[in-house]
Amino acid sequence: MKRFSNILLTADAARADSIALRRATTLAPNNQASLTLVDSVDSIPTEMQIALTAITSAELVDMVVSEKSEQLEKVVTCSAKSGVDIEANVLIGKPFLEVIRKVLRNRHDLVIRRVEPSASVKDVLLGSTDMHLMRKCPCPVWINKPPEHKHIAAYWRRWIKTRRTRLKIFLTGRYSRCRLLWR
Repeated sequence: MKRFSNILLTADAARADSIALRRATTLAPNNQASLTLVDSVDSIPTEMQIALTAITSAELVDMVVSEKSEQLEKVVTCSAKSGVDIEANVLIGKPFLEVIRKVLRNRHDLVIRRVEPSASVKDVLLGSTDMHLMRKCPCPVWINKPPEHKHIAAYWRRWIKTRRTRLKIFLTGRYSRCRLLWR
């Protein structure tokens, strides 16, 4: 089996309680791989640059980059307690493009990401960052679902199972053909 030597973890997957962070911090030592944590900041659109008068767009980007780097450093210090060495970077630009550029520049073997909730119409029409990475990234992309989805799925499985048994008990006699649909 091919071993990973250079793993890239996106910051949306790197919350302190994240499953993706735990998986990355266990996968990296097992493969003797280096782990890089990245976060991206979108560049400011031109129409917003016109509206900004108090501070320049470069100053605003610098403020956001410094805030993101502080957040990344907190994650790095938390994971350093477990003995994993992580390098943190903040990228400026479209998230999927910057991740792909980082993969190509540093020859990463694997990208680990958390599933991003697709709520806006723009994401549905133009595609989300996850879909762009799945299509265009030159290395494998491992997308993790947050644990909340598992609880919801388990709830619905239990709900359907109880409804099926109730219907089987209720449907007898001349409605017995309907019972076969629920098996």
